[in-house]
Amino acid sequence: MALGLAGWMLGRTFPTGVVGGPLNWGGLAGTGGLADPPVAMIVVAWLALAAVVAFTCLHRRRAWRAWTVAALYVVVADAIPTILARGRYTALVGTETRYVADAVVVFAICLALSSLPLRGEGDAYRRPLPGVMPLTTALLTVAFLVASVASVNAYGNTVTAADRVRPYVENVRDALARLPEGAQIYPRPVPDQVVLPWNGDRRLTSRVLAPLADEALRARMRDPAPAERPYVVDDSGKIVAIDHLYGYFDMVEDLNGDGGRTTGTTGTTGRSVGSRAKGRTCYELRAGAAAFPVESFGGPEGVGALSYRSTRPVTVEVSLGEVTRRLDLPATAESRLVYFPHPGAGTGLRIALDDPGTTGFCLKAVAFGAAVPADAP
Repeated sequence: MALGLAGWMLGRTFPTGVVGGPLNWGGLAGTGGLADPPVAMIVVAWLALAAVVAFTCLHRRRAWRAWTVAALYVVVADAIPTILARGRYTALVGTETRYVADAVVVFAICLALSSLPLRGEGDAYRRPLPGVMPLTTALLTVAFLVASVASVNAYGNTVTAADRVRPYVENVRDALARLPEGAQIYPRPVPDQVVLPWNGDRRLTSRVLAPLADEALRARMRDPAPAERPYVVDDSGKIVAIDHLYGYFDMVEDLNGDGGRTTGTTGTTGRSVGSRAKGRTCYELRAGAAAFPVESFGGPEGVGALSYRSTRPVTVEVSLGEVTRRLDLPATAESRLVYFPHPGAGTGLRIALDDPGTTGFCLKAVAFGAAVPADAP
């Protein structure tokens, strides 16, 4: 990651920027585009820089000192701190021009020092400068300005973040005001144009949008409870019910009494315990527990769900990795689906009755994964 970031920053973003680029801008950050110079621009930038450095070093005795300062500055003052602060996210951080913007001023000063003598400095040049230098300098300056204006105009076309974010936030604010009392909102990443993906958990709705809610709802967004009908914020900013979970799903043969087929296997030994057996309506619990081959990287986005029937209220423990969630389930004569947040990381989801001797409990389906919003009405 660090090598990729440094490669982007020092190999593409900085060299094309100091010659007037990058001309093109790629993915959008919250403040505008990310440098995406074409290959031709990268080649021209490096050739131009190499020519300037070689020319000044051939004619100016101490030009190498200036270029050493410029190179050390961009590496020590810009690249290394950026890698330490942002290197764990994504190499695309190296495409953000803000991390090398200060080096342009240093580069300009070093360019002057590499070509002009200091006051009182004698014997500054190894050989006289060519007579065409004034014309050449003027032409290069015009080319630099043209490229800069083109780059600025192209960048201006990307500074539309507010136009995209504003409707999203307005939709969220309106939906929060109309949300049912006691509603649970499960965390989900906001769209890329609102917060970039490399921000990790900081781009979850529970972080970004919680300040728009009142105090009670804000607390539920940050620590949602199990619910039969939880909500999520979709990519347009509307708050809708969860449609399903993307990841793992398994059910017994006739979850809905229609003889539907199972979609997986269960059992503490990793083999089928008969969920495909004809007429089976409940998972077989061994010592009051059943295990499912769920794999999860963990985190606040993890959501589990189970469908059950029970003649009496029961408490179940859902374990994944080192995390266990306790669910108090009411009695129900019909199949009831319950969702619950679960941040556990690991392999193997275990559902166990708090009291293994409990009778009248029927586990009919299990799901685990990321919440998928239903289509907005």
